[in-house]
Amino acid sequence: MSNLEHFKSAGQLQYDANGDAVQGAIDAADGINESAQDAIAMKNKNLLEKNKINLEQEKAIVSKQKLFLTRARMLQVSRDKNSYKLKIIYTLLAFILFIFIASLGIYVFLKKGGNKGSGNSSN
Repeated sequence: MSNLEHFKSAGQLQYDANGDAVQGAIDAADGINESAQDAIAMKNKNLLEKNKINLEQEKAIVSKQKLFLTRARMLQVSRDKNSYKLKIIYTLLAFILFIFIASLGIYVFLKKGGNKGSGNSSN
């Protein structure tokens, strides 16, 4: 073998070794890419599930807020009715008290007026 053939075969061996190394690096990179893509797909699936749960929770919150507002309004209406009834009760109580005091006043006035007339005839 001459030096030329020796360098030619050594160059070919080096070229083949470099080609194999490049192919190995490409295969390793493909494996890393595939595992990264799988991890991304799994995380994306988890995020979609969490997003779905979040949307359901938001719907439940909105529903509960509507229920809360409805009950708060019902409570306000009940308080208004109770306040109105209390005003009616106080008004009736004041009217009854007024009639009692007026009757008492009329009774006292008539008693004193009757005594004045009978007192004048005895003096």
